[in-house]
Amino acid sequence: MKRFYRNGRRTDGSGEGSSDEVWKPFSDLWSIIVFTLILILMLFLLYARFEDIVEEHPQYIGEARVEEDGKHGYDNREDHGDADDYEGRKGGHDYDYPVPVISGGGGGEEGDSEGTGGWEEQGVKSAVYVAVIDGETERIIKEEGVTFELYSDDNALQVLNTYYPERVSYSDFQTTEAGVFYLPEKIWPGRYYLREMTEPSGYDKADNTEFYIDRMYDWPDPLVVRVPVYPSRNIIRLQMFDAATGQGITGGSFEVVAAEDILTADGTLRFREGETADTIICDEEGYGESIELYLGNYIVREKDIPQYYAGQTGIIESQVQKKSSVEAPIHNLKSERTTISFRLTDELYPEKGIEGAEFEVYSDAFPEGRMFTTDSRGYITLNEVLKDTTYYLQEVTAPGDYVLSENAIQVPVSANGRMEDGSAVVRASGSNRMIRMNIGVTEVFTNAQLPDISMTLYEGESMTPVRTWTSTGGAQLFTDLVPGRQYYISAGEDNERRYGFSVENTAAVQQFNVRRITGRSILYIIATIAGIFAIIAVLLIVLKSRRKKR
Repeated sequence: MKRFYRNGRRTDGSGEGSSDEVWKPFSDLWSIIVFTLILILMLFLLYARFEDIVEEHPQYIGEARVEEDGKHGYDNREDHGDADDYEGRKGGHDYDYPVPVISGGGGGEEGDSEGTGGWEEQGVKSAVYVAVIDGETERIIKEEGVTFELYSDDNALQVLNTYYPERVSYSDFQTTEAGVFYLPEKIWPGRYYLREMTEPSGYDKADNTEFYIDRMYDWPDPLVVRVPVYPSRNIIRLQMFDAATGQGITGGSFEVVAAEDILTADGTLRFREGETADTIICDEEGYGESIELYLGNYIVREKDIPQYYAGQTGIIESQVQKKSSVEAPIHNLKSERTTISFRLTDELYPEKGIEGAEFEVYSDAFPEGRMFTTDSRGYITLNEVLKDTTYYLQEVTAPGDYVLSENAIQVPVSANGRMEDGSAVVRASGSNRMIRMNIGVTEVFTNAQLPDISMTLYEGESMTPVRTWTSTGGAQLFTDLVPGRQYYISAGEDNERRYGFSVENTAAVQQFNVRRITGRSILYIIATIAGIFAIIAVLLIVLKSRRKKR
């Protein structure tokens, strides 16, 4: 049968279309329906796989968006990055050992691959996002310029690239001011580790941070690698020693207090200003050290004072700095013994110390008392003194003719073993009185002491002789007379005439003189009378001469 074609359609001679042309629209419709069903099935399978990823690795989903500013080191991008973000961050490190280098994250130009096998051959690479966190608080440390290098598990340094507007290679990577960064291009699956080249301020160098890529991570939801770094810490060291001997002393403790708010770079407040951070207890050698403290300024103040020693006069300011090859400095603390220095002097002559006086010293600590004797300068020194107590010094024996003091001398010792002026020597003093009586014989008119006069001292109404002596032209000093008693003196050959006096209880030197008329006294009287008459005669002559002139 002869067939014809009209307007692109095949017809028979009658002009009617064939049966194939009738069913063709229906077959096209079924093809569209089947293709749509397959597409819906593929989308469902992809969604199910995404749910599996969320269930297996929830920590990696969405974590790249936890920053307050909503931005990462790189914005979401394809395999190429923005070269401007890495300008000036190229490598150039010197190594003491051969380091294999792989460029482009293991792939060729722009990360492409020509194979058709596994992930690497298929060109499947993953985006990596790095955050530097505090290892204690797990908060991101928002500091710019923390530098890392990337190595594969075979210790090959990874050099990554950006490709727009031109290719730039990087062997190290730095955090932004948010404390994070993207690797500038995706990298192949496998094991890697990040080596920290510079650490954040106030932090120790981090250990190598290993991570493993076993699936694809794209820019919107990259693999998040957290690099934990730990705050730097250091100790405060003290050494207490005796100021006199240089020997270490035990029993001291010190409180370490924050002199300011102690903050770490992650924004965490570690200690408030004035808060106690630690207590240092010194050992038997006087050495003590604190726990490892966060970096910052601290005050060290004395808490417990060693026995028999005075407290420190001030606080210690200490700055805790990052550890180095040099140990933390030692604060050497010179400690002075609290000492009671007591001096007994003469009441009349305060510069004169009294030697040989015996005192009983007691306090609440030893109420039974201890005996001490004043030295050649009148001193008693106590150098095993307890603080926050009162000592009593009671004189039990007075030397020579000194009068025994009846009242105990109180010496309070403060809680820090120092006086108000800051001295560790607690000074106290006392005095003894000596009754001094000068006895002599004087000329009536001149009041001069007369020599060669025989004199006798009697005591009381019984006229008991106490002492006989011959005057030497000066008064005789007596220091053993008893206050309140009556005494008598006879002078010269006239023993029947006696002169009485009493002794007062006073530190001042007392005087008693027997007054006598001598031949010198008579001559003095005659001379005085003659002088008077001479003056009268002169006056009369003058008056008479004036009358004649008139």
